[in-house]
Amino acid sequence: MENQPLISIITPAYNASRFINETVQSVQNQDYKNWEHLIVIDHNSKDNTLQIVQKLSEADPRIKCITSPEAQGAATNRNIALKIASGKYVACLDADDLWPKNKLTRQVHFMETKTADFTFTAYHRIDLENKKQGIVHEVPEKVTYSDLLKNNSIACLTVLFKREPFADIQFHQQGWEDLSFWLQILKRIDYAYGLNEPLAYYRIVPGSRSNNKIFAAGLRWDTYRKVENMSLLKSAYYFSFYFVSALKKYVRF
Repeated sequence: MENQPLISIITPAYNASRFINETVQSVQNQDYKNWEHLIVIDHNSKDNTLQIVQKLSEADPRIKCITSPEAQGAATNRNIALKIASGKYVACLDADDLWPKNKLTRQVHFMETKTADFTFTAYHRIDLENKKQGIVHEVPEKVTYSDLLKNNSIACLTVLFKREPFADIQFHQQGWEDLSFWLQILKRIDYAYGLNEPLAYYRIVPGSRSNNKIFAAGLRWDTYRKVENMSLLKSAYYFSFYFVSALKKYVRF
């Protein structure tokens, strides 16, 4: 691990007992070994997620089991992990998603080749039984702040960014918390660089908020109005791009 900078992987977990073992295993199976996995258990989680993660942590000290002091949601739980993170890089992985074993190795190499501060990758969608759904979600070579307002091509489980330049940025409770975090980063740098290789598996869970298109659209609108503080006209302008992009995705996937 001499030439492998530490990566802090942050995972908020709420009622995640069905998939958390498999998610953690996909991290343990990485051919990149110098990581810490910060799993924050939501205070309101009612299943045995906590017990599962505690057991995993006892067997592998790279896994850190953190309990949220109160029910605060995914955004605040991610912020708790960010405060503890000590890696050169930070990666995000939700409690039901997966990575192929070469994810971290390929993306760190890509970042160092590009001397990039913030990167993301293509990904597959999978169902509850890990079967691939549709075609690969490909990504552009570069994304700017304005690009991201029009179309969120950055999936949370694919990101890798340097911790130090963005140590003061936090996830917002309002709007779509992942999107608003990426927008804050892109106000400071010219581009996020896309690696167009499918290096993650995004699980489609029926009934989840990310799978609710109307709810997602509402969060998108709130991001424009309440987080980015855009005018009604400017919000409508960017939302029109999002709407068209969402329709295209629906047809394709």
